[in-house]
Parts: sequence; C-alpha cells; structure tokens
Amino acid sequence: MGGPLEGSCGGPRLASRAANASYTPAMLEIHEDAVEPLKGMGTALRITAQETDDGVELQIDDATEPQDGDEVVERDGAQVYLDSVAADVLADQVLGVHTHGDHFHFTFDDQSA
Repeated sequence: MGGPLEGSCGGPRLASRAANASYTPAMLEIHEDAVEPLKGMGTALRITAQETDDGVELQIDDATEPQDGDEVVERDGAQVYLDSVAADVLADQVLGVHTHGDHFHFTFDDQSA
C-alpha cells in the first residue's frame, strides 16, 4: 500500500441495475481535480463496501487490477475499481481526492450538488 488512506461517505442510496434498461444507470464520477492525485498514486484504487447496522462501511485500498465483478470507473487515465456493493452505494456520488503531504483524504459528494 502506498500510504495512509482515509475515506468518508454520506448516505447515498442503492441504484437499480436492470440488464435490459434503456437508460444509463448512475455511476460514481471522479472529480476533475481528483485525476492528477489519483494518477500520482501510481496505482488504481479499489473501493469495497460492507453494510452494517450503522450504515455502510467503506474500505479504500491500492489495487493493480480489478477483481471479478468489479466495476471500473475511469477519467483521463485515473482508475477506481468498485465492488458491487460500493458501486451501488456510491452510484450518485463524485469522488474527490486531496493530497496532504504523505497521505490522501477522500470525499464523496452528491452528483446533484
């Protein structure tokens, strides 16, 4: 792992993923200001999520490739891999990345904001 990673998440809701849908389902977006910090990490990120009694717990790790079933979100060469739960929970969010010396802070904001 390249360095300490911290994440926070609001309360996004699950998105539907019907195979025959005639619309494009919502998907996590990477904020334009997050592209360079993500690429500077030298590896992609993998976000996994687990539902708990208190909400959803996110785990953010370095990754060299997606795992089976992961969704891949890319913007200008920056990649983020999401397990199915994280993809659903973060479908209406925008990922922000802020560099603080030797570590990064991640934010998730509503796409509608």
